[in-house]
Amino acid sequence: MRKYTRSFTLLFLSAIAIFSSCNKGGDSSGNPSPIDTSTTKLILSNMFAGTRTMTPTQSLEVNAGTFQVVYAPSQTTRLMFYPNSFKDKNGNIITSGQIDIKIVEMYSPGRMIANRSSTVWSGRLLQSGGQVYIKAYRAGQEVFPTVYGIGFNASHTNAAPPMALFYGNNMNQDSITTWTQAPNNAGTLANTTFSDTSNNVIYYQFDSCTNFNWINCDLIYNTTEQLVNLTLVSKDTVGLDKTNTQVFLVFPSINSVTYMQKFNDTAKKWTLSDMYLVPANMPFHAVSISLRNGLYYYSEVKNLTTKYEFVDTLRPQQKSLSDVINALGGL
Repeated sequence: MRKYTRSFTLLFLSAIAIFSSCNKGGDSSGNPSPIDTSTTKLILSNMFAGTRTMTPTQSLEVNAGTFQVVYAPSQTTRLMFYPNSFKDKNGNIITSGQIDIKIVEMYSPGRMIANRSSTVWSGRLLQSGGQVYIKAYRAGQEVFPTVYGIGFNASHTNAAPPMALFYGNNMNQDSITTWTQAPNNAGTLANTTFSDTSNNVIYYQFDSCTNFNWINCDLIYNTTEQLVNLTLVSKDTVGLDKTNTQVFLVFPSINSVTYMQKFNDTAKKWTLSDMYLVPANMPFHAVSISLRNGLYYYSEVKNLTTKYEFVDTLRPQQKSLSDVINALGGL
């Protein structure tokens, strides 16, 4: 059964916001509040709060208490729900009623960046098979999973099985999503792909997912190459710095994204931290996004290669919001 409606939110107008106090509450609809930090940072507000997402939020409907398979339309993420898949906030299994699923899909580096997500685990790059963000509601009240299945469209990466399941959060200081590998229980390792003949798509299929929120299908990227740091010098005249700018690195060959953690105010240099070095001899793109005094700035340098003592230059230019969105869409 495919029963879905597509809800296209406005493209991240207000997506990048600057906050200076911590607020982890929720609004009256049960959706999370924007994630703030104790220091002023450039952060992306909650993707399900009105206009605060770049990527489309899709809506699907399922019935609690039955076995169902449904698909998110734009990238065909496959969701499989069992009779006991949903529970309320008190842990009671929900056996009837309509469940409204909200899902945002992030299969490309541009969408990952727009939603302030990376593909890094314990300082190591992850080769991504796709990310999603999921919430579920019954009569407007948030509900939670006991166990369900999720399949990621395998056509978006050249990663080969086994793929692993990762759960994410963005409660860290800079609000960028970080990942924890799911416990290696039955169903949390996709050793092979699954061919769904109903829509002619190959999936990395996990049958025992136990979390909503941030879900990632990844392969830990292993290499014998030397690990190196990178330096990017920011050339601008408007005062862009770590309070209003974020710099991302895109590795297209493995569908991976990381970000630069350190900024030298005097030299205007961005670098990686010692725990987040990257392999040498990898092709990558460098991207910076800024919001200062209500104006957007964007810089993109493509087709670079990592190497020891690498230095290059970012030249952020004022852009319209639509320009930024279009540029990210091309990554």
